[in-house]
Amino acid sequence: MYKFTAGYLKNKGFEHYEVSSYAYRPAAKDEHNTRSRHNQIYWAPSSSWYAIGLGATSFVHGTLQTRPKTLADYHDWVIQQTHHDHKNIFPLHEDVSSDQD
Repeated sequence: MYKFTAGYLKNKGFEHYEVSSYAYRPAAKDEHNTRSRHNQIYWAPSSSWYAIGLGATSFVHGTLQTRPKTLADYHDWVIQQTHHDHKNIFPLHEDVSSDQD
């Protein structure tokens, strides 16, 4: 089914980008790009984004970081942040750039 769908969409002028996204590929170069703009920031070389919530992953200053994944750990982390100097408005939990799970 996946191969059929991928072939069908390609034959209809759609391009495959990201893991499960397809967008119509305009015939003329001056036509509007139909890719989702929302996720494009994640693939830009100089991008940074903040994510908030359990297990949320942020990419700031070239470092991939995550917040605690369980409610108890997240609660403890939030309490700990209230006792820190707030020079860094978005202190992050841990570096996961080499995380293998």
